[in-house]
This record gives sequence, C-alpha cells and structure tokens, in this order.
Amino acid sequence: MSLPWEIGWHHFDYLSDNEAEHPGLGVSVAYSAPQAKMMIYAYDKTISEKIKDDPDGSAKLEYLQALSDFESMNPDAKPLREHEEGGVRLRFYESGEILSAVLVAPFDGLFFKLRLT
Repeated sequence: MSLPWEIGWHHFDYLSDNEAEHPGLGVSVAYSAPQAKMMIYAYDKTISEKIKDDPDGSAKLEYLQALSDFESMNPDAKPLREHEEGGVRLRFYESGEILSAVLVAPFDGLFFKLRLT
C-alpha cells in the first residue's frame, strides 16, 4: 500500500503496523498540521471477503462502531452534520472550539477509517 507524505496541509508523522500483534487491525498512519491531527486506519478485521461481498453493509456496521468509539472517548462532542454517499460515511462533531470528523469507507476488501481533529 502506498500512502502520500502529505495530505493537504497534513504531513506524515508515522506508520504503525498493527497486523503482526493483532491480525485484522492493519495499519495506522498519523499525519499532523498546525493545530490538527489526523489518523488513517486501513484494516479488514479478517473479514476481507465479507467486505468485498457486501461493502456497504459491512461498512455501515463499522461506521456505527467508529462513532460509538469516538463518542465514548469524547463525551462532550456534539454531532454537527452527517453525509453518506457511495458507501462512504462521514460525521462531523464540535466540542467547544474543537472540530472533529469520523469517516469510514470500504475499498477493495479493506475498511478505511479517518479521524480528524
């Protein structure tokens, strides 16, 4: 998998290979910019064929889990807006002056999850 060194103003910080110790958890890639952090996760939870067979259904369940995880770690965050198109699901949050986003998209047997703050 090839990932860019920069995404917009965000610059690559590090990559963690989670697969060796936790099969199915893939890789985590960290990017940062002034006053912003972004993590991109690419993983299959060892259900790659299910993701390929039913990308929208499997991504919907993964998206709901990602929202639950984010909200449990950020109980003061208020949902602002949500968007869904072509299997890609995105929700924006606000907590005081902090804006965050959670996105989940299926692609080629993987989930791609993004958390941006």
